[in-house]
Amino acid sequence: LVLSGGMDPATPPRHGASVAERLGNARHVAAPHLGHGLSAQACAPRLITRFIREGGFHGLDTECLEGVPMASVFEPPGSPARPAAR
Repeated sequence: LVLSGGMDPATPPRHGASVAERLGNARHVAAPHLGHGLSAQACAPRLITRFIREGGFHGLDTECLEGVPMASVFEPPGSPARPAAR
């Protein structure tokens, strides 16, 4: 199980997709409106727990991550409202 945040500037979903492809028996799930560290957000902890307990991702319903709305206060790093850190 490979999780990616669509708003992650450090490790974007294309990196997760590449990892999953190389692993072979893997499933990549992108949460389009979450960022880096999504494993502690929304329903991700429950999905990870189930994945570990059941030893696989078969039957794992990931729609809860795919449907998480974008936070109304989110500003990507480097945007005019939030300059990049120095």
